Amino acid sequence: MKSNSIRERNLIFVNLKKTVIHMKICFFIMLASLQFVFANSLAQHITLNLRNARLEDVFKSIADQSQYKFLYNDDVLAKAPRISMTVTNKPLEEVLNRVVARNGLAYKIMANTILVSVPSFEVSKNERTK
Repeated sequence: MKSNSIRERNLIFVNLKKTVIHMKICFFIMLASLQFVFANSLAQHITLNLRNARLEDVFKSIADQSQYKFLYNDDVLAKAPRISMTVTNKPLEEVLNRVVARNGLAYKIMANTILVSVPSFEVSKNERTK
């Protein structure tokens, strides 16, 4: 009788061990899938067809097509010339690079906010003393 109970316990232990291994494999597959979905959600694509538009309008169009909000100083954008641009299904960063390059601006993505500013240049020690 004891021999059967030991066999049953061993069988239960082996089955439990297999079940835990299967659960770990399933968890790993689910985690990998979620990372893929998350990466695709961040790689948003933008389509714009704007003529003689203010930068505020460009940023509003991008914000409407993505989960990002823009943060900028109105004085900086007021000095920027109007732009015309047509892009179809391009990655967000590529569109932002084109917009800021035309206007001498810089941007930084932090969480779901895009900070637009004038690029700051560090002055070297030699230039400070002159």
